[in-house]
Amino acid sequence: MQPLVEIDVPQATDYVLPINMTDGNTPANKLDITGWKFYFTVKGSLNDLDAAALITQDWLPVTSGGLVTTNGQTQLVLTNTQTNIKPNSYYCDLKWKLPNGVILSTPVMKLVIQKTVTIRSN
Repeated sequence: MQPLVEIDVPQATDYVLPINMTDGNTPANKLDITGWKFYFTVKGSLNDLDAAALITQDWLPVTSGGLVTTNGQTQLVLTNTQTNIKPNSYYCDLKWKLPNGVILSTPVMKLVIQKTVTIRSN
């Protein structure tokens, strides 16, 4: 079994993960993701129901801030409230639903919430 891809996030911080969707056979071929819906979920156990997830984020990509959906560009945006969970390693994945109803997913990944030195933020 290959090691899980790891996403490191400092605790209680805003976090943006750029996502570029490309054709797996031709990575230079960027996909038009207009109308796709994305789902990001973080759980303590793979067996937890979505209702018990620590973080859930659903979004429709939009063309803004330099992102171009026709070039496969979107981003996962987590708020400091969402990332204010116990420092630990958690399971996560990203799923997306195409306009024709097809649902695809990344393999399971690891989200690591890292303890930070500075706690105050007011």
